[in-house]
Amino acid sequence: MPEHSDTSKGYYADLTFEATYEDGGSAGSATVLVCAMDMERERNINVTADQLKLNRSADSEERYLVSATYGNVSDVHLTPEVRVSLIDSRLQQVIKEWNLVNTAESGILLPYGKRAFSAGINLSNFNEGTYELKSTLMEDGNELASISKSMRIYSEGIRRVVEIMGSAVDQAEEVGSEAPTYSW
Repeated sequence: MPEHSDTSKGYYADLTFEATYEDGGSAGSATVLVCAMDMERERNINVTADQLKLNRSADSEERYLVSATYGNVSDVHLTPEVRVSLIDSRLQQVIKEWNLVNTAESGILLPYGKRAFSAGINLSNFNEGTYELKSTLMEDGNELASISKSMRIYSEGIRRVVEIMGSAVDQAEEVGSEAPTYSW
């Protein structure tokens, strides 16, 4: 650790290895992230749950894209896992869970970094009723942050409708957002 490193628990750098052939031509390169941690300092993790969205898929009236965005406002990295749960509001019981992924980035989330996670889900097989769609960011099985939206599934003639009723968030709610209705 650098001398007088009392401002940060961890330090991060990209280390690039370059190889050349005997004639001087490039044989390629590889870059790795190097993390140096002060293991004697307490690891305080602070994560923000920034956004939870549900959008109907363009290619199917039964599938939806759920996405959740989280920010790491800690001075240390974390290895996030994100899950979204559909909870029956009346029974307070998890009906279904899906893992959310980020296909562009994986692995550790650096300090002061932000990452969006998403997955395609099918809501056509669920009974009419009120549900909570809850996204949870975890590390090593420990819940660090969550964000949720209340939703209602009902029929309107032969159409199934998914209505977002509002949001419950650990942090400040975005002002002026309307409750969109999705139908299939």
